Amino acid sequence: MRRSLLYPAVSLLLTAMLVVPGCQNVPTEPLTQQEENIHLIQASAKALGLAKGVRVGKWISSEEGGTLGGAATFNNYVQIPPGALEKDMFLTLSIDITRAGALVFSITGRGVPRGEHIYFEDGKVSTLVVNGEWLARVPELAVNIDTGEQFAVQHAGSTFMAALPHFSRYGWCWLP
Repeated sequence: MRRSLLYPAVSLLLTAMLVVPGCQNVPTEPLTQQEENIHLIQASAKALGLAKGVRVGKWISSEEGGTLGGAATFNNYVQIPPGALEKDMFLTLSIDITRAGALVFSITGRGVPRGEHIYFEDGKVSTLVVNGEWLARVPELAVNIDTGEQFAVQHAGSTFMAALPHFSRYGWCWLP
């Protein structure tokens, strides 16, 4: 009787040991195996001293659009065009550094469930701008950390910009 229970118990334990590690989801370590060729850019030494807990929020008018961030976020910001939002929204821009040292920008809306993306109307895009002094190297792409979508980066002096079709979590990256 004991032997007949031992084999199923050992089989179940071995199966659990193989399956459970693959199910781990650590939100602050965003890259998945599908994005192995993408490397998030590390925060610069300047950003490491300033970025912990940088957050700014304000009401953005759907009709007028607006800028979220700027001087309060050390010249990192999001530009939202008029008509991009379905309705007036209180939006928050957060700049965080992952345990691995990568700089991550999150744009969230009050009343929008955590992890849900904020999509824009009529194919409009917003522009995410990062102060180049916050990055340890020049970015080649911006990447949506939740979906793996990649976006071209434009350079203007010491700032880098990416046009985004929705709000979520974004990082700046380079390709090996």
